[in-house]
Amino acid sequence: MRFVEKNKFSSALVTEAQSLLNASKHYNQRDRVKDIIRSLYSGCCAFCECSPEDGSFFQIEHFYPKNVKRFSKYAKSIENLHYSCQRCNTLKGRKVHLNIFSPNYFLHSSSWIETDFLKIETELYYVGHLLFSSNSKFLSADRGKETIQLFDLNNFNGSIRSSRQHLIESRLRVYEIVYKILTALFELLSNYKKDNNNVIEILFSIVIKYTNRISHFSTMIIHNFGSDIYKLLVIYNLKKYQI
Repeated sequence: MRFVEKNKFSSALVTEAQSLLNASKHYNQRDRVKDIIRSLYSGCCAFCECSPEDGSFFQIEHFYPKNVKRFSKYAKSIENLHYSCQRCNTLKGRKVHLNIFSPNYFLHSSSWIETDFLKIETELYYVGHLLFSSNSKFLSADRGKETIQLFDLNNFNGSIRSSRQHLIESRLRVYEIVYKILTALFELLSNYKKDNNNVIEILFSIVIKYTNRISHFSTMIIHNFGSDIYKLLVIYNLKKYQI
């Protein structure tokens, strides 16, 4: 999971989506609303970050279940609607989960409060392709751990019905691609020749795209390789300009 910006006051798309929702009988009525939500989440699942190809078909998910009476009034609230793969939506089900992270908003005394993106960024972290939680506050809810367990983000529960094997395989593929590109860059920079500058810059442009927030599993790549990419860029610029 990662924080997703979805602020009515700074996003014309969010304002448009809410206006369309207000004028609709059902949250799923307008294709334009679906398109906007997909765009806001960059086509990545709000909870596992997978792309449509990895997570089967996608759905508009209610963070607070619309079938629960006290939350039914939020069925058409843009704050409550997320882009989710079918697997995550199924695992979340119709239960109320108050101790998991929300990618952007949660309810407090019937008011929408923006999620602290720093909590998500610091309490959920990757080591390799596996996701871990780091809750520093004693006796507080470990939202990272609860989120990982609910969506089985490491495929540990062993259930065939809710298997996340495809998710893990997809993360491993992305991890391996970036690792191989960085290995190639390291070799090229270790034996630097100006004639290879075009190749080096192409490889950098490819690997940097994997750190872009619109790329699925970008959080995993940043956590694992962010500092390495930066160091290699510094080395390249030193060699290129002979500083």
